Amino acid sequence: MAGLAQLDFYDLDEEIERSSGMSISQIFSLEKEAGFRRRETEMLHQLSQLSKIVLATGGGSVLHSDNRDYLSSRGHVIYLQVSIAEQLKRLESLSQIRPLLKDRDPALQLKLLNPEREIWYKFLAKNTYNTEKFSSAFETATEIIQDLYDHSRKT
Repeated sequence: MAGLAQLDFYDLDEEIERSSGMSISQIFSLEKEAGFRRRETEMLHQLSQLSKIVLATGGGSVLHSDNRDYLSSRGHVIYLQVSIAEQLKRLESLSQIRPLLKDRDPALQLKLLNPEREIWYKFLAKNTYNTEKFSSAFETATEIIQDLYDHSRKT
């Protein structure tokens, strides 16, 4: 989407890895979830101050109140909604399992994690898109860009 809209793209997890010199799994191993969440909030604070960017956040980033404040006050939050079944399918293509799913039943863990996360994303989002209705990421991005363009013309 960022490329189509001629915006810079940042992935929050990738930026945490870049700045720390460690993988997300290594951070979880050494610093546990609390250490990762602290790093996540610090990086989100930095990145959310940039303008004209697309920022992909991790699923749990909305659980911290500071993060919600940064997202809602500094950007236009778009919630890309996806079913647990689709999340499980997408996880199969990842080379590393997400730390909160490691050594656990991924389906059960997602069922436990998703309700609170979904509440916050729905609360923060100015737009919500069920990504499963689109045939590709390109189609999803095109729809989002068109909606944002139409909205900007009305205001």
